Amino acid sequence: MKIYTLCLLVFILTGIQEASAQFRRYINHTEFGVLAYSLNMKESGFTAQTFNGYLLNPDFAIGGTTGYDRYLVSNFSNYSVIPVSLGARFTFGAPATTRFIAGLDAGYGFVWDSTPKEKLNPNLETKLNGGIRINPEVGLRFKMAENSTFLSVTLGYQYLNVKTENKFEMPMPYYDYNLNYDYYPLNRTDYTSSVKEDLHRLTIKVGFGF
Repeated sequence: MKIYTLCLLVFILTGIQEASAQFRRYINHTEFGVLAYSLNMKESGFTAQTFNGYLLNPDFAIGGTTGYDRYLVSNFSNYSVIPVSLGARFTFGAPATTRFIAGLDAGYGFVWDSTPKEKLNPNLETKLNGGIRINPEVGLRFKMAENSTFLSVTLGYQYLNVKTENKFEMPMPYYDYNLNYDYYPLNRTDYTSSVKEDLHRLTIKVGFGF
């Protein structure tokens, strides 16, 4: 009787492990694309990101996303961003080779200034602080084989909050009546300002996953 009971327990545990393996599979979704201010590709940047997670069921996965974004702001400044986000991926539609895919990444973007030095004002000191980053997207997923390999094309929206702290040094003039009224720097005055920027971008991405 004990042998039969033990065999039954082993059978049940094996079945639970197999079911768990079916619904908790690792998934990767890596994407590359364009960050555009509008459909005419004004102020275009680029993005590369990878999502790694677990399938809670065959169509829904949760995990984490990281990567690299490059923003062009006001056709002048270049911002580099490392995003760290929680993410989700959902596939829907009738089972077929081509299905719809939706994704959402929400987290924080670490930002630094990548503007070429020759474009910067030598009297201006700028400090960037990152902020909230949100990126929903929808598109198509193309199954490549009988396994889980796929390609994707998505269209989305990306929001990033950036805080800029500026410190500007300006020389104070000195009026010398003995030298033909020329101006000479006597001392310097610091002017500071803080600006919050809300960056809104259209995203167009292609990707692959497994």
